[in-house]
Amino acid sequence: MLGVVSHKKSYKSGDKVGRLTIIDMHHKNHYGRYYTCRCECGNLSIVRGSNLSQFHSTSCGCQGRKGYSYRVIPQDVVDRDIQLKPIFEGIVRKYQAKFV
Repeated sequence: MLGVVSHKKSYKSGDKVGRLTIIDMHHKNHYGRYYTCRCECGNLSIVRGSNLSQFHSTSCGCQGRKGYSYRVIPQDVVDRDIQLKPIFEGIVRKYQAKFV
Protein backbone atom coordinates (compact mmCIF):
# COMPACT_ATOMS: atom_id res chain seq x y z
CA MET A 1 0.00 0.00 0.00
CA LEU A 2 1.58 3.23 -1.13
CA GLY A 3 1.53 6.16 1.26
CA VAL A 4 0.73 4.04 4.31
CA VAL A 5 3.11 4.39 7.25
CA SER A 6 3.82 1.49 9.57
CA HIS A 7 5.84 0.78 12.72
CA LYS A 8 6.90 4.36 13.35
CA LYS A 9 7.36 5.87 16.79
CA SER A 10 6.20 9.33 15.77
CA TYR A 11 4.09 10.68 12.95
CA LYS A 12 3.95 13.99 11.15
CA SER A 13 1.04 15.84 9.65
CA GLY A 14 -0.12 14.19 6.44
CA ASP A 15 1.00 10.63 7.29
CA LYS A 16 -1.68 8.06 6.54
CA VAL A 17 -2.55 4.83 8.39
CA GLY A 18 -5.44 2.90 6.86
CA ARG A 19 -8.30 5.38 6.44
CA LEU A 20 -6.81 7.83 9.00
CA THR A 21 -4.74 10.86 8.05
CA ILE A 22 -2.61 12.38 10.84
CA ILE A 23 -3.40 16.06 11.43
CA ASP A 24 -1.10 16.75 14.39
CA MET A 25 0.01 15.46 17.78
CA HIS A 26 -2.81 16.01 20.30
CA HIS A 27 -0.89 15.36 23.53
CA LYS A 28 1.70 13.13 25.16
CA ASN A 29 1.58 11.32 28.51
CA HIS A 30 3.10 8.26 30.17
CA TYR A 31 1.01 5.99 27.90
CA GLY A 32 2.50 7.50 24.75
CA ARG A 33 1.67 10.04 22.08
CA TYR A 34 -1.87 10.73 20.95
CA TYR A 35 -2.64 12.08 17.49
CA THR A 36 -5.59 13.96 16.04
CA CYS A 37 -6.63 12.11 12.89
CA ARG A 38 -9.21 12.67 10.17
CA CYS A 39 -10.89 9.60 8.71
CA GLU A 40 -11.76 9.36 5.02
CA CYS A 41 -15.45 9.61 6.04
CA GLY A 42 -14.75 13.07 7.55
CA ASN A 43 -14.79 12.24 11.28
CA LEU A 44 -12.07 13.47 13.63
CA SER A 45 -10.65 11.08 16.21
CA ILE A 46 -7.83 11.04 18.76
CA VAL A 47 -5.75 7.87 18.51
CA ARG A 48 -2.79 6.56 20.51
CA GLY A 49 0.38 6.28 18.44
CA SER A 50 0.98 2.64 19.36
CA ASN A 51 -2.49 1.76 18.03
CA LEU A 52 -1.56 3.41 14.75
CA SER A 53 1.83 1.72 14.44
CA GLN A 54 0.37 -1.73 15.20
CA PHE A 55 -2.65 -1.11 12.92
CA HIS A 56 -5.15 -1.57 15.78
CA SER A 57 -6.76 1.72 14.71
CA THR A 58 -7.16 2.20 10.98
CA SER A 59 -10.44 4.13 10.89
CA CYS A 60 -12.71 6.15 13.19
CA GLY A 61 -15.03 3.18 13.51
CA CYS A 62 -17.09 4.05 10.46
CA GLN A 63 -16.35 0.68 8.89
CA GLY A 64 -17.22 -1.19 12.06
CA ARG A 65 -18.22 -4.82 12.03
CA LYS A 66 -20.30 -6.30 9.26
CA GLY A 67 -23.98 -5.72 9.78
CA TYR A 68 -23.52 -2.62 11.94
CA SER A 69 -23.91 0.93 10.73
CA TYR A 70 -22.48 4.06 12.31
CA ARG A 71 -23.93 7.53 12.12
CA VAL A 72 -21.61 10.33 11.07
CA ILE A 73 -22.07 13.33 13.36
CA PRO A 74 -21.86 16.72 11.58
CA GLN A 75 -19.09 19.07 12.77
CA ASP A 76 -21.52 21.78 13.95
CA VAL A 77 -23.16 19.28 16.32
CA VAL A 78 -19.73 18.25 17.68
CA ASP A 79 -18.83 21.93 18.25
CA ARG A 80 -22.12 22.54 20.08
CA ASP A 81 -21.60 19.49 22.30
CA ILE A 82 -18.07 20.63 23.17
CA GLN A 83 -19.48 24.00 24.30
CA LEU A 84 -22.20 22.33 26.41
CA LYS A 85 -19.88 19.78 28.08
CA PRO A 86 -18.73 22.05 30.99
CA ILE A 87 -22.36 22.93 31.77
CA PHE A 88 -23.38 19.27 31.81
CA GLU A 89 -20.39 18.31 33.99
CA GLY A 90 -21.34 21.06 36.48
CA ILE A 91 -24.88 19.69 36.73
CA VAL A 92 -23.59 16.15 37.28
CA ARG A 93 -21.18 17.33 40.04
CA LYS A 94 -23.99 19.25 41.75
CA TYR A 95 -26.24 16.18 41.95
CA GLN A 96 -23.44 13.77 42.81
CA ALA A 97 -22.55 15.96 45.81
CA LYS A 98 -26.18 15.90 46.91
CA PHE A 99 -26.37 12.12 47.07
CA VAL A 100 -22.93 11.30 48.50
